[in-house]
Amino acid sequence: TIASLYILLLARLAYHWRNTKVFVYAQAHLVYLILFGFFLVAVGAIITSLAPTNGVCIARIWLVNLGYTIELVPLLVKIAAINRILAAASKLKRVKISRQSMFRQVGIIIALVATFLLVWTLVDPAQPTEERVISDTQGFTIEMSLTCSSEQAFWAIIALGWQALLLLVATVLAFQSRDVAQEFNESQRLGTMIYSHTLFLFLRAIVYFLLGGRQLFTPNIISGIMSMLLSFDMIFASIIYFVPKCLEAKSSPDNYSNSQGIARNSAAVTAIEQKAAIAYNSHVSNTSHVSM
Repeated sequence: TIASLYILLLARLAYHWRNTKVFVYAQAHLVYLILFGFFLVAVGAIITSLAPTNGVCIARIWLVNLGYTIELVPLLVKIAAINRILAAASKLKRVKISRQSMFRQVGIIIALVATFLLVWTLVDPAQPTEERVISDTQGFTIEMSLTCSSEQAFWAIIALGWQALLLLVATVLAFQSRDVAQEFNESQRLGTMIYSHTLFLFLRAIVYFLLGGRQLFTPNIISGIMSMLLSFDMIFASIIYFVPKCLEAKSSPDNYSNSQGIARNSAAVTAIEQKAAIAYNSHVSNTSHVSM
């Protein structure tokens, strides 16, 4: 609950400062998508702590997997677009990247993930499964509890593997964008957020496959641990990525607008091209000067 309320607060702040330079350069429409992904996972953490039912088990899977996808994919699309613009500008070329094309890419990937989740739900849905555990050494007491599980474990393995793949691609893109101008360079924050996500993904895998599989804890405790890991993952990721933006927006609250006072949400692309072209011309000039 705390994580979801905290993310809603960040969303309110992001909307309030949407016209400041830091959020214009970050592409505010993608920022809202990322926050929405955070929120879905946070709600999924709440659902994970509830007693298993058919609805709860299915909601856990959809909220967590869609949440991570909606959070990470817009970041990947944005950074990939910045890298394309930078590479083209360094060669004195231009590339046309529209908001519609970026949303289209995000939408296609989200649709593919939703299709996988739909197939999972129809073919082998996660359902409450009764587990019986002997609670004393003489075998006189048997405790029964419910846990969410599908008949085949490979569904969960694919879901965790997809999250790991997103983090790997994000790592590569963040490394490629390390030389982008400071106004657009999110490689350091993104790298730290990826490290945080990877750590929590590793911990969730341990809890799911090792602790849960060996019945070291009851399903109720396992669900509680998973809920806490998901919540802390979202809190730490949002602190790493959004809090610095909010602080920068607060310190420089002036709107980034044109002469008519209309917010320039497309200014980031033009500014990146200008920065890259200036850097390229400076490099050529310095090289010529040294040659002389």
